[in-house]
Amino acid sequence: MITPAFIVISEVKNLAEKIVVNSNPFQFIKEYPDGKRQPLKNPIVELERKIYLFENWLKKRKIEIPIKGIVAFAYNNELNIEETPSMDIMFTYEVAAHFRSLPVTKEILNKPEIHSIARKIANSHQEYNPFPLIKRFDIQPAHILPGVICPTCNHLPMIWMQKKWICHPCGYAGKNDHESALKDWSMLIKNSITNREFRYFTQLENRNTAKKLLARSPIELQGLGRSSKYAIILEHFNQIEGRQKSLY
Repeated sequence: MITPAFIVISEVKNLAEKIVVNSNPFQFIKEYPDGKRQPLKNPIVELERKIYLFENWLKKRKIEIPIKGIVAFAYNNELNIEETPSMDIMFTYEVAAHFRSLPVTKEILNKPEIHSIARKIANSHQEYNPFPLIKRFDIQPAHILPGVICPTCNHLPMIWMQKKWICHPCGYAGKNDHESALKDWSMLIKNSITNREFRYFTQLENRNTAKKLLARSPIELQGLGRSSKYAIILEHFNQIEGRQKSLY
């Protein structure tokens, strides 16, 4: 929330169980009805990181304004705080009243400047993309088993025979199961694939067969000849899956 005197970042937690905030050591603990306790990631540390990053974002745009933080729990569950923390902790139904109680001691931003910052934030927004996972988790591509996975029994790999992907252990047969392998490749390794890489990952031997399967998949051909590759856009697969589900 952007005000003339400060900006507030809210960290909302959707936790239904009792929350205990210990003071020594300072930690958040989720307590279940059966007495089981589970330590949680400290939301104040998460919030401090976001405030730090947002301060840097504002400085690059030569904007200086205080940033406050609050931790809000979405459920009206029991909250036991042993010692007052460095940031406000409350339930979401209390947030509106909390905002109204914050004093505006100095007007740093006028109305046009507030709208300008809001537009800049919206324009800078990027969807979180955790892929490819090999970089995120430092996995070697050679450690990932290739092959098309059977959607019925999870056997690996299925075999391309008689224009179908066939799973010998359970007898499943399908025509487009290589598309799941393309999605796996994109999420695990990279968002593009060549004919040669596709043949390796699906365990196909015939280059022409691979070319035909790639041509009928929801991917985009880029380049010509040996330098050609296919861009894998996960949204295209999700759109197709959404349309298929709507038919049932």
